[in-house]
Amino acid sequence: MIHMPHRSVTRFFIPLIDVLLLLFGIFLLMPIAAEEDLEKRRDEAAERGEWAVALQQALQERLKELYRLEELELDLKHVAELKQEIQVLRNLLNQSLQQGLTVKVIETDPENGEIYYYDARADKPLVRLPDAKAARELITQQKKEAAGRSLYYEFLRRRGPYPTVGQARQYREWFKDVPNSLEVQR
Repeated sequence: MIHMPHRSVTRFFIPLIDVLLLLFGIFLLMPIAAEEDLEKRRDEAAERGEWAVALQQALQERLKELYRLEELELDLKHVAELKQEIQVLRNLLNQSLQQGLTVKVIETDPENGEIYYYDARADKPLVRLPDAKAARELITQQKKEAAGRSLYYEFLRRRGPYPTVGQARQYREWFKDVPNSLEVQR
């Protein structure tokens, strides 16, 4: 006679089949879940991409500005060097003017318009210049004393009606061969 087995194989297979069906169902649903996850990843990547593009553009702008500032830094160093050179040249110019220029003062008498120069060696320090010949002699003498330096005559004029226009023209003619302050007042 056939006896029932003590243990049934079907008792073992039925739960196994249930588990296999469940796993098969999950296997079939996986692509759907993967698509949703893929879409989420795409959306996140797009957002990151926009941010990345914006960040990339900002980075490019900052790099351009940095390169421009680096170029300007070189220019600023060059400008600083040029400023120093200008200062040195100004100092040299002042020194050369002081060393290479002799200024003589001619005073104008406000009462009659006559002109005088200061001579420390003479008994009377203020010496009158009566005519063109005396002015030429004075210029020649003071050029010799200047010893190669430039000679400049500064005319001091005090308030008053003198010198007249005619006298100023006459004095300008007397001193036309040397730089003087009457040339500037034309």
